[in-house]
Amino acid sequence: MLRLAVEQLPEKYRKVLALYYQQDFNFREIAELLKESLDTVKTRHRRAIIHLKKMMAEE
Repeated sequence: MLRLAVEQLPEKYRKVLALYYQQDFNFREIAELLKESLDTVKTRHRRAIIHLKKMMAEE
């Protein structure tokens, strides 16, 4: 169920989640890899989690 919810997220959110949770990168490493600011990566992570919580609550 969680996997299906993650697949529904926009690509920019999925990338951050995959790098953080599956590949054990920290936020600074993700920011460097994606050539984004640290704050942008943290925001995308937070928004992805919020979206996932909403989707899981609807199920």
